[in-house]
Amino acid sequence: VVFEMKKPEDVSILPGMTAMIVGTSPEGVNGDGRFVIPAMAVFADERGVAHVWVVDPATMAVQRREVVTGEVAGDAGIRITGGLKAGEIVAVSGASQLRDGMRVKPFDGTF
Repeated sequence: VVFEMKKPEDVSILPGMTAMIVGTSPEGVNGDGRFVIPAMAVFADERGVAHVWVVDPATMAVQRREVVTGEVAGDAGIRITGGLKAGEIVAVSGASQLRDGMRVKPFDGTF
C-alpha cells in the first residue's frame, strides 16, 4: 500500500517512522458494502456464523453484528461483503472478551 500526503508544517516525519492510517475503502464509498478489516476482528458464534463488534461512537458501547465474509485479503485481512456500512467503527482487539453493551475505548498507545 502506498500512502501519500502533503508534508505537515508542524511535524517532522523521518525515515523509518511508522504510522497507523485509518481511511475509507473506495469500495465502501461506492456503496457496495464491501470492506477489508483485520481478520482478528471477526469471530464465529456457536452456529459458526461470522460476527464483529460494532462500536457506537456516542456511547462507546459494542454491539454484536452478523457479517458476511468473503475471501482473505493480504496477510491479515478478510473481506466483509455484507453487514457493515461505511463509517462504522469495528473493535479489532479482544473480540473474545467483549459482550453486548460493554464500553470500549480507542487505543491511544498507552496502557
